[in-house]
Amino acid sequence: MGERYSRVFTYKENTYAEGSPVIISAGALLNDTVTNNIIAQLKFKNICDKNIKSLTIEVIPLDTANRPLGDAVKKQYLDLNAKYSDEFGAKQPILLPDNTTRSFKARVVEAVFTDNTIWDGADSMWEQLPIFEHDIIKNNDTELKKQFSLKYGITYNNDFKEHKDLWYCPCGAITKGLSCCWCQTDRRVIVSIDYSLLKKDCDTRIAVENAERARIAEEQRIAAQKSAEERQKREEAKKLEKEATAKKIKKIAIIATPIICMLIVLAIILVTVVIPTVKKNNFIKQYGQEVYDRFGMFEEGEYITFGAYEQDNNLSNGKEPIEWLVLDLQKDKALLISKHSLDTIQYNTELVDTTWENCSLRTWLNSSFVNTAFTDSEKSEIESTFVSADTNPLYPTVSGNSTNDQLFLLSIEEANLYFEYNSDRCCSPTEYAAHKGTDGSWWLRTPGYHTNHATTVYSNGAVVYTGYMVTLTSNAVRPAMWIDLNK
Repeated sequence: MGERYSRVFTYKENTYAEGSPVIISAGALLNDTVTNNIIAQLKFKNICDKNIKSLTIEVIPLDTANRPLGDAVKKQYLDLNAKYSDEFGAKQPILLPDNTTRSFKARVVEAVFTDNTIWDGADSMWEQLPIFEHDIIKNNDTELKKQFSLKYGITYNNDFKEHKDLWYCPCGAITKGLSCCWCQTDRRVIVSIDYSLLKKDCDTRIAVENAERARIAEEQRIAAQKSAEERQKREEAKKLEKEATAKKIKKIAIIATPIICMLIVLAIILVTVVIPTVKKNNFIKQYGQEVYDRFGMFEEGEYITFGAYEQDNNLSNGKEPIEWLVLDLQKDKALLISKHSLDTIQYNTELVDTTWENCSLRTWLNSSFVNTAFTDSEKSEIESTFVSADTNPLYPTVSGNSTNDQLFLLSIEEANLYFEYNSDRCCSPTEYAAHKGTDGSWWLRTPGYHTNHATTVYSNGAVVYTGYMVTLTSNAVRPAMWIDLNK
């Protein structure tokens, strides 16, 4: 609330009475330094499957020794329509009559639902919910947490626990009923988790990843050794050639010096003036003056800027220009892929059989992203392209139908075609994408070993043919597109 208000007291988090439809998730006591009034604020969370249309609470003001100051203050929150998992109330002040109030107690005495049924909490006992230790997966066991996320599509924050009629979901939510109010995971799935099997899967994955790292390291070592040997041979050959040339030059130096000087001048003019001018004129002739003025002269493997998107995670300074790598340059169009992974997003919001044709990521790219990143003029330059439903070369997974899209993801075949080595596929995320939890891996559109998995380029650049669950929340996205160079 700015400098006008100073915090006097912080209410204990997550207080609850058994059977209550809400949790008091947070609260505070504030002093209005202008009027000297004392104001209470509370935040509630609906944890029942009915919509709440009004809530009545009582606040008991307490002095500095926690003694009651007069009668309880009643407060009604009206016209709510708070659905399951909705939070409300934080912006509605509760004016307390005694300015010597230094803390308070609070309880919910009545909730009225949209079906006009009523929960009566007049005799309810409110207490703070316990905070449980991590007994099953320890805080520092990052690999087992990662395995949990890969298998179940949610981030592991705490152990599953039951308390009264509530349960603590591993995603961090306190909830009740059959599904979690945050991640929507079925409680029966959480209860049935075999953590010993999860640990075995984790050990197997780590072993496979270590073997893959060792294989890549060995390939890189062999390639480096071969490159060093070839470099040494070239240097020796150059040395011999240089010695032979030096002998010849020495013989004709006096006669040839003026000619050589003239040739050097001509070569400089050729390299610095003639060739660049010819290249520029050829580029303009092929793609037009407007393309040259906008992007400069570019070739495959170079970068251009086009569109803008949030990247430095500083929303106050606006969006930043997007850099694109030119993968393919044809007569009148160019295939681009973003230099960095731009956002962290699920391939699909539900863990169901999914193809590129029906995934939520395709919808997001061709609606929310394209409208955010590009102006209307820029959107007109992006071609609607035939996107093939490529199959997985290792697994007979159904790949769905081909589509026509402006924005799309590369397939396994395209990722291997345009990037020769794993190191070429490595991609650093923007600060905005990294802040949302990506580890540097990015999605491909080809299905994985199962129809609820999508393939991925891992953070080390290797293609993961088995794929990850489509609901994984730590993978990033590198959009690809064809732009029309004639527009």
